[in-house]
Amino acid sequence: MNRTWIAIVVAALIIGGAWYLNSRRGAVTYQDGTYEARTAEDAHGNYGTIEIKIENGKITAVDFVEYGSDGKPKGADYPWQQAVEAVPEYEKQLIEKQNPDKVDTISEATGTGEIFKEAAKEALKKAAG
Repeated sequence: MNRTWIAIVVAALIIGGAWYLNSRRGAVTYQDGTYEARTAEDAHGNYGTIEIKIENGKITAVDFVEYGSDGKPKGADYPWQQAVEAVPEYEKQLIEKQNPDKVDTISEATGTGEIFKEAAKEALKKAAG
């Protein structure tokens, strides 16, 4: 009977330890500050710049700008307004989710989403120290 209890306790410790390690996987600590990044141009010549503010180890502000192949920011005159309108949502999601990989891609703005995530990852690499 004692062996049974020992086996149960050992199994519980192993399972608990595995759960803890799994829950910590991917947890990154960011250094406070403001971090910037610029992506490489995509196949269409578009690229993005991002500024991410970290306070108390958390993302608190995000400012992303996507540029067209002409080097001008995409704005009110850009013909694909879904991409322009998606930017504030991408910024909001990054603040909420604290991880670019968890930002959901918005329909009709997938290219912008890919550039946003790439820029965010580059800036957060700098913040991770």
